[in-house]
Amino acid sequence: MNSSPIIILMARWHGASRCKKRLSETIGIENAARIQNKLTKHTLEIATSIQLKGLAEIHLALSGSSTNECRRIQLNQKFFKVHTQGKGNLGVRLKKQILKVKKTRIYPHRVRRRNTIIIGTDLPTLCEKDLLEASLALENKDLVLGPSTDGGYWLIGFSRKLASDLPSWPFCGIKWGTKSVFRTTLNKAKEKNVSFHLLREQNDLDKIEDLSPWLRHNQTQNLAL
Repeated sequence: MNSSPIIILMARWHGASRCKKRLSETIGIENAARIQNKLTKHTLEIATSIQLKGLAEIHLALSGSSTNECRRIQLNQKFFKVHTQGKGNLGVRLKKQILKVKKTRIYPHRVRRRNTIIIGTDLPTLCEKDLLEASLALENKDLVLGPSTDGGYWLIGFSRKLASDLPSWPFCGIKWGTKSVFRTTLNKAKEKNVSFHLLREQNDLDKIEDLSPWLRHNQTQNLAL
């Protein structure tokens, strides 16, 4: 049985006016779409590198795209599986993706039990080490969280046991898009006596102010408008 984790990348389709709405209000929809595209490619390069080493299986879950667009992307590449995120709030969409990968079978009537990691694609400083740390932590902990500076999280990982049983508490009763998402999720884990590991804090690139640190340190040469 393949024991490497499944890594699901939650990405927005990089079409103009279909992504980075807050950022597009200040730099325009075309520039926002170009930044989204480069951020997604950056994440895919890191994740694909890990998959080619046999350390993970990659799934790309797209919002703002049609089923036909996902099929076209799937046909044009051979490195990862592509799905639509579907409708609903973030909690609903996260749960849908885990349920999708759970349906993958290795033998008739036998569902794979594998650690499952979900990450966003708005992270200019994401590196292989982040994903490998999350993967390693899930061998001993049931939950991994990567806190973001806006109060949310950029990564959530479930052990094979937690992903198999799939409780509702990580997805329900959370005010998505607020500064309390990470803290609420962590408190719920503590209430349920779920063991956890925390990754380093990162900054989701979502607003014009978020560009400043990368510009100051010459870290956005690949994100040039």
